[in-house]
Amino acid sequence: MYERGRPDYPDALLRELAAHWDLGPGCIAVDLAAGTGKLARQLQTAGTRCIAVEPSASMRAECRRVSAAVAVVGGSAERIPLAPGIADLLTVAQAFHWFEPSPALHEMARVLRGDGVLVLVWNERDLSVDWMGALDEIMREAGDPPHAPTDALRASFDGDPHFSPFTLWRGRHEVEMQPEQVEDMVASRSYVRVLAEADRADVLARVRALVAPLGRRLVVPYVTSAYCARALPGGCAGAEEVPWSG
Repeated sequence: MYERGRPDYPDALLRELAAHWDLGPGCIAVDLAAGTGKLARQLQTAGTRCIAVEPSASMRAECRRVSAAVAVVGGSAERIPLAPGIADLLTVAQAFHWFEPSPALHEMARVLRGDGVLVLVWNERDLSVDWMGALDEIMREAGDPPHAPTDALRASFDGDPHFSPFTLWRGRHEVEMQPEQVEDMVASRSYVRVLAEADRADVLARVRALVAPLGRRLVVPYVTSAYCARALPGGCAGAEEVPWSG
């Protein structure tokens, strides 16, 4: 459900990272809270050696199944089971809002080499498209989204002493989906998964009724935001690897 319903990330973002943020052959990348490996696979395709770090055992199993070329390990943002300075690039896609910002940023800086790159990424639905606005209304009535708009989240990471000021890259991302994938995208949301069975079924029925008239091939519009910064050399030089027991 998660793998089928969640979007990937725009090729333009990968080109931006390659042009300005060290992505490329020989780069060691860590994708933190990797889920099923959506971004990790794209990083691997760009020539990196990618390590996916994910706390959920079921997500790790799915990541290994669909992302065979990616190394997968158990770990959380606050307890990354990797050696200091191992990564040239560390990415977090659709997940930073779940972290405890200060300890997570300290751990990210520890894992990055001095001047290594941190990239925080979010795909957000483009609500200027009429049917996406209607879908957003259904989802908001289902429950509270887990995070504020990404612009509001910036205060939780920009200004952290381990990193230079963050630079924002933003671009459009259109993802082709079938109606069932849109339903899976909604069903995979944390606040939908916890609904009572009857309430969840009602939400998904409303989604089905909305997208059914739109045809079998939908173009789902997103706006992707990526906040990029470099680790400040020496910020975590004395830190040690934190064992993971999950």
